[in-house]
Amino acid sequence: MRKGLVLAATLLWSLAGAFGQSQSSVAGSWQAIFRDSLSAGTLSFDLDAPRKGTVGGTYRMSTGVSGSVAGRQKRHGLELPLTQEGACPGYYSVTLRLADGVGSGSYSGRDCRGEHTYGVISMARADGNLSPPALPPRTPAELDDASWQAMLQKSNEVERAAAQRKQDSGRRQVEATTAEMEAYAKEEKVRLDFLNQQTQYLDELGKLDPRDPQYKTKRDSLCLKINLVSEALSGRPLEPSSVPPTIIPAPPGQQPEAYGAKKPLNQVQVITLLAGQVPSHRVAMLVHERGIDFEPQQEYLNEVRLSGGDDELIRALKSAKVSSPSAVR
Repeated sequence: MRKGLVLAATLLWSLAGAFGQSQSSVAGSWQAIFRDSLSAGTLSFDLDAPRKGTVGGTYRMSTGVSGSVAGRQKRHGLELPLTQEGACPGYYSVTLRLADGVGSGSYSGRDCRGEHTYGVISMARADGNLSPPALPPRTPAELDDASWQAMLQKSNEVERAAAQRKQDSGRRQVEATTAEMEAYAKEEKVRLDFLNQQTQYLDELGKLDPRDPQYKTKRDSLCLKINLVSEALSGRPLEPSSVPPTIIPAPPGQQPEAYGAKKPLNQVQVITLLAGQVPSHRVAMLVHERGIDFEPQQEYLNEVRLSGGDDELIRALKSAKVSSPSAVR
């Protein structure tokens, strides 16, 4: 009786060791060939066996797709669920029988192309000593399967539809970008027109003669137009009663000044704008954008305050870029 127990224990220990060795033997790189109703080619496995009975790793097909492996090792083979990743996700169930470093089996699955049926696979160690066994010939059922032809046609249709969607998306993106650029160009042209108007009004304001009997009327009209242009450039809505300023064409043979070449304000223009009821913060905006052609002394700043200028305008005058009158003529 004791002899029998010892013999049984020894046999179980031997089988356990052999099984553990079989499990660890699948770790490493493998080469395989495959064929199914939709595709055929080669693939490579990189397998490991982190725990007894489990198999993990990755695979990559000759078609470029790849994925992960997470299965189980049986006594004489492998059950390998494959999860396909990337642009064409899918899932395959592979059953392999291993012997002497080579294996063969079958599989089925589905990905973005459709159902993969009649899958056969063979594999061998990637050490150059063995090659995967040849795949069995196609079966009559596989050759005559009408559903295989239908799935193949559907797969082609799916690929064509995906290519068409990609092409349509690219065209729509180009059209949207073109429309956006055209709208931006129109907005910039409108802004440049307003800036040219503002320059002309300010120049006219600086040329007014206080001895002219219509001086106040002309001054108030120009200040109103300058105020409207400032409103438009600031992006704020105009008052309902406001009338957009009339575009004054440049004299014959003379081109409007380019953006960035605007003449700076002089002392008379700043005081005249305030006297014409242009808000102080609008005058400060003009000073900031155009600069001035004089050094603001304290006496002049006091005069600005008496004319309605606030602290914002005083700060703008003190920090404004000063250009000499001769430099801008």
